[in-house]
Amino acid sequence: MAIFTPQRASITRPIKCTQCGAHIWGAEPKDCYHRCRECGFPYYGFVKNGEVDDYRCLVCDQPFVYSWSLLTDFVCCPRFALYAHDLSRQMGTQAMDFGGALHEAIAYLKVHRDLEAAIDLFREVYVDPSAGLPETERASELRTHERGEGILRTFWQRFADDELMTRPSYVEKVAAVELAPGILYSAKIDDLSLEAQEATDYKTTSWFNNDRFLETWHMNHQFTGYCVVPTALTGINIEKVRVVVIKISKGRKTPPPGVSKKDWVEYQDAYDFKVILQRRQEWHKQDFMRTIKFYVKWWNDCRKEGYWPQNSKYCWHYQRKCIYFDICRMPFERVFDELRYSFPLRVWDPMTGEGEILRERESARIAKQGG
Repeated sequence: MAIFTPQRASITRPIKCTQCGAHIWGAEPKDCYHRCRECGFPYYGFVKNGEVDDYRCLVCDQPFVYSWSLLTDFVCCPRFALYAHDLSRQMGTQAMDFGGALHEAIAYLKVHRDLEAAIDLFREVYVDPSAGLPETERASELRTHERGEGILRTFWQRFADDELMTRPSYVEKVAAVELAPGILYSAKIDDLSLEAQEATDYKTTSWFNNDRFLETWHMNHQFTGYCVVPTALTGINIEKVRVVVIKISKGRKTPPPGVSKKDWVEYQDAYDFKVILQRRQEWHKQDFMRTIKFYVKWWNDCRKEGYWPQNSKYCWHYQRKCIYFDICRMPFERVFDELRYSFPLRVWDPMTGEGEILRERESARIAKQGG
C-alpha cells in the first residue's frame, strides 16, 4: 500500500476519508484539520491555480502553510519531512517543551513585569520529567524546573531595565504572508518593535559556548523571515534582528582554569546569555524569497512522484539518532502502518503556533484498552 499519492483535481468536499473510510466531520477552515482524524491520511492535493500547481486541502480549500523549520526539515531529509509534516506523525521533545515554556514565561515578563508569576507560569507549562526522582538523579538532568527558574531569575536580573523589556512592542505574534502564488509562509516572532525596526528571537541551546555554531546564525534565513513577514504586513522595513541566546547547562561544580576556589560558587555559570545583533539587507531578503520557492518546488516534486528520498546524513542529528531511524529501515510500503503504531497524530497550526494531538499512537491506545 502506498503511503499516499496526492491527486491533481478540482476542489471537492468528500464525506469520507479515501484511505480508511472514516467520516469527515468538518469542511470549514476552522473545523478542518486537513487530514483524517482516524488514520492521519492528508486531504492535501494539487489544484491548478493559474500557472501554479497549488498544494492545498481538497476539503476546505486552505493552502499548505510553510515555515522555516518545516522547509529545513525537508531539505535535510525529504523522508523526515514526509513522516513529520505531510503525515504529521510526530513526538514532542523535552528540549522543545523546555524552550517553549521559557519563551512563554519571558513573554509574560515583558507584558506584566512580574517575575514570580512568570516562574509559576513556567512551572505550570513545563512538565519536568525528573520530578519525583531522587536528588542525585535530578542533578544529572539538564532541563528541570529548578534550572528554568534559575534562568528566569538571572534573565530578569540582567534585562529587567534593558530596552528589550521596556520598549513598546508586539510579543509572541504569529503571522503569515503569501510570498508567491501558492506559497503561504508563516513566522512566529518573539518580540517585534516597529519603532526600532527590529525583531527579537530567543534561542535556547546547549551549544552556548560554541561560537562557530552561533556564527552560522548570521547566514540563517529563519531570521530573514522575521524581517520579511512583518515588513510585508506593516509596510515598515524591518531589517534588524536581535538574537538572545539562552544557555542550557548544568554549570560547573569546580572553577574553570584561572579562577580561585574562594571566588567560585558551585554551578554559578549554569545561567548565561549572549546577544547577537544581525542585519538583513535587501539582497538577503531576495535570496530568502528565491530559497523558499526552490524548497517548495522540490517538496512538491516529491509529492507529485509519491516518493521522498532518504538522506542518511540526517539519521544522526541534534546529537542523537533520528526518531524515525528504525521505521526508515523498513520497506516503504510498511511505513504508514508502523508510523501509526509508534507515533501520535500531532498537528501543528503554523497560523497560531499551537499544536494538538488528534490521535494517540496505536500501541498506547491498545495498552489503555488492555489489548
